[in-house]
Amino acid sequence: MRRSPRAIGSLLCMLALAACTAEAPRAGDPARGRLVAQEWCAGCHDISIAPVREPARPAPAFLDLSRRARPDFSDVRRFMEELHPPMPTFRLWPEEKENVLAYLHFLRHARAAEARGDGVGVR
Repeated sequence: MRRSPRAIGSLLCMLALAACTAEAPRAGDPARGRLVAQEWCAGCHDISIAPVREPARPAPAFLDLSRRARPDFSDVRRFMEELHPPMPTFRLWPEEKENVLAYLHFLRHARAAEARGDGVGVR
């Protein structure tokens, strides 16, 4: 039975998500985290796996945040709990925060996998 490249790519993506979730500091769903980020964060942050430089955004890209964060993302977790003007303070549910952290964790590892030529990504 011959598998299409799309099916193989989808399988690789699901495996990468599962692996990243297994290593995540706390339980969270990176796919749901991307949806939360799309709704609440994408107005100011680039949330994509591939850096998009045009148009410039007023806040750092999620990819950059994922690279700079501590291994356990405790700094990002703490940041999401505090008021931080001029950035709007969105009151996310704890589960939504964990999902966003899982998405950042996924970005860190998926970008490294892509650099190695594994070609894993989130759509």
